[in-house]
Amino acid sequence: MATLKNICTFFQNLNEEDTETGRKYRVEIAIDVTSDFTEERRQDAVVKMYQEMEMLANRSMKAAIAAETPDESIHIILEHLGKFLNGERTYIFERNESGGDDNTYEWCAPGVTPEKDNLQNVPPEVCANWYRHFEDGKAIVIGDLEETKESDPLQYENLKRQGIHSLVVVPLYDAEKVIAFYGVDNPPPMFLKYSHDMLQIEASFLISCLRRRTLRARLLELSFQDALTRLGNRFALTAYVKRLDPSQSLAVVY
Repeated sequence: MATLKNICTFFQNLNEEDTETGRKYRVEIAIDVTSDFTEERRQDAVVKMYQEMEMLANRSMKAAIAAETPDESIHIILEHLGKFLNGERTYIFERNESGGDDNTYEWCAPGVTPEKDNLQNVPPEVCANWYRHFEDGKAIVIGDLEETKESDPLQYENLKRQGIHSLVVVPLYDAEKVIAFYGVDNPPPMFLKYSHDMLQIEASFLISCLRRRTLRARLLELSFQDALTRLGNRFALTAYVKRLDPSQSLAVVY
Protein backbone atom coordinates (compact mmCIF):
# COMPACT_ATOMS: atom_id res chain seq x y z
CA MET A 1 0.00 0.00 0.00
CA ALA A 2 1.37 3.45 -0.94
CA THR A 3 2.32 5.69 1.99
CA LEU A 4 1.31 9.34 2.27
CA LYS A 5 4.97 10.36 1.73
CA ASN A 6 5.23 8.32 -1.48
CA ILE A 7 2.00 9.85 -2.82
CA CYS A 8 3.25 13.39 -2.16
CA THR A 9 6.61 12.61 -3.82
CA PHE A 10 4.83 11.21 -6.89
CA PHE A 11 2.74 14.33 -7.41
CA GLN A 12 5.74 16.61 -6.79
CA ASN A 13 7.74 14.85 -9.52
CA LEU A 14 4.71 14.89 -11.79
CA ASN A 15 4.36 18.64 -11.28
CA GLU A 16 8.06 19.24 -12.07
CA GLU A 17 7.79 17.20 -15.26
CA ASP A 18 4.70 19.03 -16.58
CA THR A 19 5.61 22.60 -15.59
CA GLU A 20 5.82 23.71 -19.21
CA THR A 21 2.42 22.32 -20.19
CA GLY A 22 0.60 24.33 -17.56
CA ARG A 23 -1.47 21.33 -16.56
CA LYS A 24 -2.90 21.47 -13.08
CA TYR A 25 -3.35 18.63 -10.65
CA ARG A 26 -5.66 18.27 -7.71
CA VAL A 27 -4.64 16.07 -4.82
CA GLU A 28 -7.25 14.58 -2.44
CA ILE A 29 -6.22 12.46 0.53
CA ALA A 30 -8.72 10.26 2.39
CA ILE A 31 -8.00 8.44 5.65
CA ASP A 32 -10.10 5.39 6.50
CA VAL A 33 -11.32 5.76 10.10
CA THR A 34 -14.34 3.48 9.77
CA SER A 35 -12.76 0.53 11.57
CA ASP A 36 -12.01 2.54 14.72
CA PHE A 37 -15.34 4.34 14.52
CA THR A 38 -17.28 1.10 14.03
CA GLU A 39 -15.51 -0.55 16.96
CA GLU A 40 -16.27 2.42 19.19
CA ARG A 41 -19.94 2.34 18.19
CA ARG A 42 -20.05 -1.42 18.76
CA GLN A 43 -18.67 -1.03 22.27
CA ASP A 44 -21.16 1.73 23.03
CA ALA A 45 -23.99 -0.50 21.77
CA VAL A 46 -22.84 -3.38 23.99
CA VAL A 47 -22.69 -1.12 27.06
CA LYS A 48 -26.14 0.26 26.28
CA MET A 49 -27.54 -3.25 25.76
CA TYR A 50 -26.35 -4.45 29.15
CA GLN A 51 -27.62 -1.30 30.83
CA GLU A 52 -31.04 -1.96 29.33
CA MET A 53 -30.77 -5.61 30.33
CA GLU A 54 -30.14 -4.67 33.96
CA MET A 55 -33.02 -2.20 33.92
CA LEU A 56 -35.43 -4.74 32.45
CA ALA A 57 -34.35 -7.44 34.89
CA ASN A 58 -34.83 -5.10 37.84
CA ARG A 59 -38.25 -4.06 36.57
CA SER A 60 -39.50 -7.62 36.16
CA MET A 61 -38.15 -8.77 39.53
CA LYS A 62 -39.68 -5.75 41.25
CA ALA A 63 -43.09 -6.66 39.84
CA ALA A 64 -42.57 -10.34 40.71
CA ILE A 65 -41.59 -9.61 44.30
CA ALA A 66 -44.81 -7.64 44.80
CA ALA A 67 -46.90 -10.69 43.80
CA GLU A 68 -48.76 -12.54 46.53
CA THR A 69 -47.66 -16.08 45.66
CA PRO A 70 -44.57 -17.73 44.12
CA ASP A 71 -46.71 -18.98 41.22
CA GLU A 72 -47.73 -15.42 40.36
CA SER A 73 -44.10 -14.30 40.60
CA ILE A 74 -43.01 -17.00 38.16
CA HIS A 75 -45.73 -16.12 35.66
CA ILE A 76 -44.73 -12.44 35.83
CA ILE A 77 -41.07 -13.26 35.15
CA LEU A 78 -41.94 -15.50 32.19
CA GLU A 79 -44.25 -12.89 30.69
CA HIS A 80 -41.69 -10.09 31.04
CA LEU A 81 -38.94 -12.24 29.53
CA GLY A 82 -41.14 -13.32 26.62
CA LYS A 83 -41.99 -9.73 25.77
CA PHE A 84 -38.46 -8.37 26.29
CA LEU A 85 -36.90 -11.04 24.11
CA ASN A 86 -39.60 -11.00 21.41
CA GLY A 87 -40.07 -14.73 21.92
CA GLU A 88 -43.14 -16.78 21.08
CA ARG A 89 -43.14 -18.79 24.28
CA THR A 90 -41.36 -18.93 27.65
CA TYR A 91 -41.64 -21.88 30.00
CA ILE A 92 -40.28 -23.98 32.87
CA PHE A 93 -39.81 -27.76 32.83
CA GLU A 94 -39.32 -29.64 36.11
CA ARG A 95 -38.04 -33.16 36.67
CA ASN A 96 -40.74 -35.46 38.04
CA GLU A 97 -40.41 -38.53 40.26
CA SER A 98 -40.31 -40.92 37.30
CA GLY A 99 -37.38 -39.05 35.72
CA GLY A 100 -39.44 -37.38 33.00
CA ASP A 101 -39.97 -33.65 32.51
CA ASP A 102 -43.18 -31.72 33.15
CA ASN A 103 -43.96 -28.35 31.61
CA THR A 104 -45.16 -26.66 34.81
CA TYR A 105 -45.27 -23.00 33.75
CA GLU A 106 -45.86 -21.36 30.39
CA TRP A 107 -46.35 -17.95 28.80
CA CYS A 108 -47.37 -17.60 25.14
CA ALA A 109 -47.36 -14.57 22.87
CA PRO A 110 -50.70 -13.62 21.28
CA GLY A 111 -51.64 -16.08 18.54
CA VAL A 112 -49.21 -18.78 19.72
CA THR A 113 -50.72 -22.15 20.58
CA PRO A 114 -50.00 -23.27 24.19
CA GLU A 115 -48.07 -26.53 24.50
CA LYS A 116 -48.16 -27.06 28.27
CA ASP A 117 -50.84 -29.78 28.26
CA ASN A 118 -48.98 -31.70 25.54
CA LEU A 119 -45.66 -31.63 27.37
CA GLN A 120 -46.29 -33.56 30.56
CA ASN A 121 -44.00 -36.43 31.57
CA VAL A 122 -41.76 -36.00 28.54
CA PRO A 123 -39.66 -39.22 28.35
CA PRO A 124 -36.17 -38.85 29.91
CA GLU A 125 -34.42 -39.81 26.66
CA VAL A 126 -35.85 -36.76 24.85
CA CYS A 127 -33.93 -34.26 27.01
CA ALA A 128 -31.02 -36.58 27.90
CA ASN A 129 -28.56 -34.71 25.67
CA TRP A 130 -29.58 -31.40 27.23
CA TYR A 131 -29.03 -32.70 30.74
CA ARG A 132 -25.52 -33.78 29.81
CA HIS A 133 -24.82 -30.17 28.89
CA PHE A 134 -26.50 -28.92 32.06
CA GLU A 135 -24.28 -31.15 34.22
CA ASP A 136 -21.26 -29.41 32.67
CA GLY A 137 -22.77 -26.02 33.53
CA LYS A 138 -23.71 -25.24 29.93
CA ALA A 139 -26.89 -23.74 28.51
CA ILE A 140 -28.58 -24.75 25.24
CA VAL A 141 -28.51 -22.20 22.41
CA ILE A 142 -29.99 -23.30 19.07
CA GLY A 143 -29.93 -20.77 16.26
CA ASP A 144 -31.16 -23.18 13.60
CA LEU A 145 -33.04 -26.30 14.67
CA GLU A 146 -32.16 -28.10 11.42
CA GLU A 147 -28.54 -28.27 12.57
CA THR A 148 -29.58 -30.63 15.41
CA LYS A 149 -31.43 -33.12 13.20
CA GLU A 150 -28.56 -35.63 13.14
CA SER A 151 -26.98 -34.97 16.55
CA ASP A 152 -30.17 -34.96 18.64
CA PRO A 153 -32.98 -36.59 16.61
CA LEU A 154 -35.46 -37.18 19.47
CA GLN A 155 -35.33 -33.58 20.65
CA TYR A 156 -35.38 -32.40 17.05
CA GLU A 157 -38.70 -34.17 16.43
CA ASN A 158 -40.10 -32.88 19.71
CA LEU A 159 -39.24 -29.26 18.90
CA LYS A 160 -40.12 -29.51 15.21
CA ARG A 161 -43.64 -30.61 16.11
CA GLN A 162 -44.05 -27.43 18.17
CA GLY A 163 -42.97 -25.15 15.33
CA ILE A 164 -39.71 -24.20 17.07
CA HIS A 165 -36.78 -23.14 14.88
CA SER A 166 -34.57 -21.49 17.51
CA LEU A 167 -34.41 -21.38 21.30
CA VAL A 168 -32.33 -20.65 24.37
CA VAL A 169 -32.62 -22.89 27.45
CA VAL A 170 -30.90 -22.40 30.82
CA PRO A 171 -30.67 -24.98 33.64
CA LEU A 172 -31.95 -24.29 37.16
CA TYR A 173 -29.89 -25.74 40.01
CA ASP A 174 -30.70 -26.51 43.63
CA ALA A 175 -27.74 -27.59 45.76
CA GLU A 176 -25.70 -28.05 42.55
CA LYS A 177 -28.31 -30.46 41.18
CA VAL A 178 -30.35 -29.71 38.05
CA ILE A 179 -34.00 -29.65 39.13
CA ALA A 180 -35.48 -27.85 36.14
CA PHE A 181 -34.75 -25.80 33.04
CA TYR A 182 -36.43 -22.81 31.46
CA GLY A 183 -36.18 -21.01 28.18
CA VAL A 184 -37.57 -18.96 25.34
CA ASP A 185 -38.70 -20.21 21.92
CA ASN A 186 -38.08 -18.51 18.57
CA PRO A 187 -36.39 -15.27 19.66
CA PRO A 188 -35.02 -13.21 16.73
CA PRO A 189 -31.53 -14.39 15.65
CA MET A 190 -29.92 -11.18 16.86
CA PHE A 191 -31.44 -11.79 20.31
CA LEU A 192 -29.86 -15.21 20.95
CA LYS A 193 -26.91 -14.04 23.07
CA TYR A 194 -29.04 -11.35 24.68
CA SER A 195 -31.64 -14.00 25.53
CA HIS A 196 -29.02 -16.25 27.08
CA ASP A 197 -27.71 -13.45 29.30
CA MET A 198 -31.20 -12.36 30.38
CA LEU A 199 -32.19 -15.93 31.27
CA GLN A 200 -29.02 -16.36 33.31
CA ILE A 201 -29.75 -13.16 35.22
CA GLU A 202 -33.28 -14.25 36.16
CA ALA A 203 -32.36 -17.88 36.94
CA SER A 204 -31.48 -17.36 40.62
CA PHE A 205 -34.73 -15.53 41.28
CA LEU A 206 -36.76 -18.30 39.64
CA ILE A 207 -35.01 -20.94 41.73
CA SER A 208 -35.94 -18.92 44.82
CA CYS A 209 -39.57 -18.83 43.64
CA LEU A 210 -39.63 -22.59 43.13
CA ARG A 211 -38.23 -23.14 46.62
CA ARG A 212 -40.81 -20.81 48.15
CA ARG A 213 -43.57 -22.56 46.21
CA THR A 214 -42.49 -25.95 47.58
CA LEU A 215 -42.24 -24.57 51.12
CA ARG A 216 -45.64 -22.91 50.84
CA ALA A 217 -47.24 -26.14 49.62
CA ARG A 218 -45.70 -28.00 52.56
CA LEU A 219 -46.93 -25.42 55.06
CA LEU A 220 -50.44 -25.57 53.58
CA GLU A 221 -50.38 -29.33 53.85
CA LEU A 222 -49.39 -29.13 57.51
CA SER A 223 -52.04 -26.49 58.17
CA PHE A 224 -54.92 -28.52 56.73
CA GLN A 225 -53.99 -32.06 57.80
CA ASP A 226 -54.09 -33.84 61.12
CA ALA A 227 -50.50 -34.82 61.94
CA LEU A 228 -51.48 -38.31 63.18
CA THR A 229 -54.17 -39.49 60.75
CA ARG A 230 -53.25 -37.27 57.75
CA LEU A 231 -56.96 -36.52 57.39
CA GLY A 232 -58.29 -33.03 56.79
CA ASN A 233 -58.69 -30.95 59.95
CA ARG A 234 -61.10 -28.18 60.90
CA PHE A 235 -59.28 -25.64 58.70
CA ALA A 236 -59.58 -27.97 55.72
CA LEU A 237 -63.31 -28.39 56.37
CA THR A 238 -63.81 -24.62 56.56
CA ALA A 239 -61.88 -24.06 53.32
CA TYR A 240 -63.88 -26.80 51.57
CA VAL A 241 -67.24 -25.40 52.69
CA LYS A 242 -66.30 -21.94 51.42
CA ARG A 243 -65.78 -23.40 47.93
CA LEU A 244 -69.22 -25.03 47.82
CA ASP A 245 -72.07 -23.67 45.75
CA PRO A 246 -74.51 -22.14 48.28
CA SER A 247 -77.45 -23.05 46.05
CA GLN A 248 -76.61 -26.77 46.30
CA SER A 249 -77.87 -29.08 49.06
CA LEU A 250 -75.33 -30.45 51.50
CA ALA A 251 -75.34 -33.51 53.75
CA VAL A 252 -72.86 -34.11 56.57
CA VAL A 253 -72.16 -37.53 58.08
CA TYR A 254 -70.36 -37.50 61.43
